[in-house]
Amino acid sequence: MSVSGSDKTQVVSVSGLDKASLLNCLRNTDPTDTVTTLVLHVGVNDCKRGFVIGKKGWNSIITTAKRCFPKAAIYMSSILPTNTQQKTDPCIADSNYCLSEVCGSFKAMFVDNDSTFYTRTGDVKGGWYKDSLHPNTRGTSSLAVNIKRAYSGRTAQYTTDAPRQNQGQGKPRPSGSSNSDHRAPPSFSRPAAVSQEANTATR
Repeated sequence: MSVSGSDKTQVVSVSGLDKASLLNCLRNTDPTDTVTTLVLHVGVNDCKRGFVIGKKGWNSIITTAKRCFPKAAIYMSSILPTNTQQKTDPCIADSNYCLSEVCGSFKAMFVDNDSTFYTRTGDVKGGWYKDSLHPNTRGTSSLAVNIKRAYSGRTAQYTTDAPRQNQGQGKPRPSGSSNSDHRAPPSFSRPAAVSQEANTATR
């Protein structure tokens, strides 16, 4: 992948993007110092297979991105929830928690999409999806607006408190994040409220 500085914005979309394919894209990118802002968004494919992206996985992604784009401010967009009650939920919760922790260490911006895609009661906004995994036009537009807000400095955070500040009632809580990628627990129940124990589970 090559990136030119002639355009203000360049969007690169890779179908079926997971951690490995994103890393592959970055490693095949010609380093440049003309990019000032980089937004990275990983899909749900790792989680759909039951694997949590741990801190080492996110570390590799951000480290590689910084090497390719040394002058870019990096924004890491959280994995979107799925429009289902299947076992992918704990993977997403743990993966996003690990991402928020790594962003705090690397001074990368964590973009929390949960406050946009969950209702206050903890339900996924099903009307924003065209199927169980992929957002429709409305969902995609809402994601873009949330990222734009983060870019303008209104929602993104450097600190590891970012996902907790916006945590609404019922939002999936991490079941215990890990440094390494790992398989998620087989069951998950959506809590009525986020507890302090969940907030400190991985400290």
